[in-house]
Amino acid sequence: MLKEEYLNISYVREDFKINMAFNKIGVIEYHDEKYIKEVMKIVERKIDSEISFLEIKEYDFSELDQFSVIYDMISPFNKYLTEIMKIYYLNGTYIINNPFVISHYNKILQTYKLIDMKMPIPKTMILPNEPDQSEKDFVGKPYFKVIFKKFNLPFIIKPYDGFANSDVFVINSHRDLYHVYKEKKAKIMLVQEAIFPVDYYRVFVANKKNVCFLKRKPRFIEAENYDFYDFSLLTPELKNYIEKKSIHICKEMGYDLSTIEWSITKDKKAFIIDVNDAPNIADPRKAKKANLHFPEETYSWLVDKIANMIIEKSKINPRKRDVVMSPNFAITLKNLVSGLKYSF
Repeated sequence: MLKEEYLNISYVREDFKINMAFNKIGVIEYHDEKYIKEVMKIVERKIDSEISFLEIKEYDFSELDQFSVIYDMISPFNKYLTEIMKIYYLNGTYIINNPFVISHYNKILQTYKLIDMKMPIPKTMILPNEPDQSEKDFVGKPYFKVIFKKFNLPFIIKPYDGFANSDVFVINSHRDLYHVYKEKKAKIMLVQEAIFPVDYYRVFVANKKNVCFLKRKPRFIEAENYDFYDFSLLTPELKNYIEKKSIHICKEMGYDLSTIEWSITKDKKAFIIDVNDAPNIADPRKAKKANLHFPEETYSWLVDKIANMIIEKSKINPRKRDVVMSPNFAITLKNLVSGLKYSF
């Protein structure tokens, strides 16, 4: 019997042998995504479980014991779905990715966690959103002079909750910073040291152990001598380093499926630019028509690993759970209000 990683058990169902009430697999993903249709076909062929797309309307807590696994790539963008996934998770369904983990992290907390793990990341600072009149006693406007003392031009500014490179700006002058902050003052923003790559990779990690490298070009920084096929700068030592670090990040942060963006500098130093909890898996043919590139081998690898991950998780006995963030960090229902419980 498989043991679920990072599981803090409240109790196991006394009547559980093979609980046929947990005999379904649910999917929350866009229906027109080619990869998920192929994943579902593989799962149906390999195991005797029903797998189907979920549509969650009004919810009355009456149908909890249905799903052994829910594969969920949408709730990070929908608060209602996130809260419903938390209920399923606590009742025993394995959610990919854990909704408590997803709602816990943003780029500020991710940055703190990466620093705490001694991961290589660019120097970063947080800028507050502009306070309203009632908040001015305790939230102040940032001192731009301090920022320019700590960061060399150019540097990056981006929202703390951004996704897919939206609202990411390269700051080349004092005027740029004043303009961007004025325009985005309603948002909490991150200032980040600019890492100009000669090589850049999106590293997929599936099931906290399987790694695939996809070379790409970030939209907001132009890299020298950059193409999608030349892996000659990725030495075996550097690849091994990035692979180990990427797996460690997903295990510590609790992501079943993630991508980690790695920027490689001229002196062969690797920096983590972003950690993404809802990776985009493009149809290679559609990408090609849009003058983009998503390799067939990467696509096939992901379909295979995701399908096998769902199958593996479906074999875990459903259990009532506490809220688990990482191996050493758990929140129980009893202390959600009073504080955090560390279980070592």
